[in-house]
Amino acid sequence: MYYLLYASTAVERMNDEQLESILEVYRCNNAAVNVSGMLLYDDGSFIQFIEGEKSDVIDLFERIAEDSRHFGVFVLDQGEADQRCLPDWKMGYSRLSKDTSYAYSSGRGQRRQPDAGNGNPEKGRA
Repeated sequence: MYYLLYASTAVERMNDEQLESILEVYRCNNAAVNVSGMLLYDDGSFIQFIEGEKSDVIDLFERIAEDSRHFGVFVLDQGEADQRCLPDWKMGYSRLSKDTSYAYSSGRGQRRQPDAGNGNPEKGRA
């Protein structure tokens, strides 16, 4: 099982309706390739965790990184895991509060490409 955690900044702040629209698409796309995950959003900042087969996660991340609705996409962590963390969540969702939001400087972090080498390596549930 492979996982990837990234952060990015929305081009424009999004309302609940816009986020729900994105989540509907993510849930369908993730179900089609057996990827699970969680999207966190606060005041224009995204953090997303995705997990699944390595090639599926990397392919999905590459598509996400090209989405014009956000910029400053950078990988925070990625690697192998023994099992899924979110087996029943095609795409969970939560808005972060000011107390729990992750602070980072958009545009200052360098975008890291996911490890594509051949080494060894919603609210609620969807």
